[in-house]
Amino acid sequence: GEIGAALARANEVHMVMKGHIHTDNFMRPLISRRTGPRSRRRLSHVFHMSVPGSDRVLMITDGAVNVAPDIKARISIIQNAVERQKRSILRCR
Repeated sequence: GEIGAALARANEVHMVMKGHIHTDNFMRPLISRRTGPRSRRRLSHVFHMSVPGSDRVLMITDGAVNVAPDIKARISIIQNAVERQKRSILRCR
């Protein structure tokens, strides 16, 4: 979490991926005003799953990061998810 937050804050990465780490340890430095990324964009979460035996992908956004988002927040969350998927597609080509 801390290394990912530092890389995001320095604009070295566009996204941070969570692996085998407790969510609270991963998220704490990312949501901190002191250590988290400086951006005017809303921080959101995307759970990206490959479906075995299928070429389809399942993406679930904001299971816990943005609780009860208003319409403006929902639009930002969707934009983040779409941009994430576009980057994924471009890397696979």
